Order: sequence, then structure tokens, then C-alpha cells
Amino acid sequence: LKAQLVKRLSLKPNMRVLDLGCGRGAALSQLIEAVTDTGSITAIDRDQDSLDFMQTHFSNRLETKTLQTAQVDFGCLPLPYSTDYFDSILCHNVIGSIIDKPPCSIAMR
Repeated sequence: LKAQLVKRLSLKPNMRVLDLGCGRGAALSQLIEAVTDTGSITAIDRDQDSLDFMQTHFSNRLETKTLQTAQVDFGCLPLPYSTDYFDSILCHNVIGSIIDKPPCSIAMR
């Protein structure tokens, strides 16, 4: 399912992508492949254990700056990024966790 979602994003090299609620990184391989070494993925999650797992399995990408991770409680807005920073956002199985839904949907436009 994640691979299909990533394909629908029509990602290209050099794009900056936010993986909102990345968990353990189920979509990261496909995201990294799509944006190549010229793009970047910012993977955020509120669970540090999931981020630690992902950082272990994608350590080579962390070293090349293709992948950045951050622990962010995305239920509390605003997110710590400018409105136009990302070219695309992958957000799957996360919206139900966001407390303040209307401002979040506006922030992700």
C-alpha cells in the first residue's frame, strides 16, 4: 500500500518530501529512490523508538543528508517548517491522531 501511495505522489529527483508520521520507515525506501541523492526526505514521528529503529536501518542515508529525522508531536500545531518548504507530503494513517484537525489540514496544503 505504501508503495502505491508513493507512486501517486509523482515524485521527481531534487524534491523535498515530508513523511508525516513515518513510523518505522515503511515508505522510506520508495521515497528515497524517487527523489534520488539530489532530493531530501524529512521523516517525522512522535515515537522516538520508531525513529531509533528507522535510523538504524537507514543509517547510510542519514550520512548522505538525503534523510533527516525529527521527533515532532504533530498533534500540536504549527509544524516547525515553513509553509512552502516541502514539495510533497506523505501522510498515511495519521490524521486520526491529530488533535486540531482543521488547522492541520490548512497547514498541509
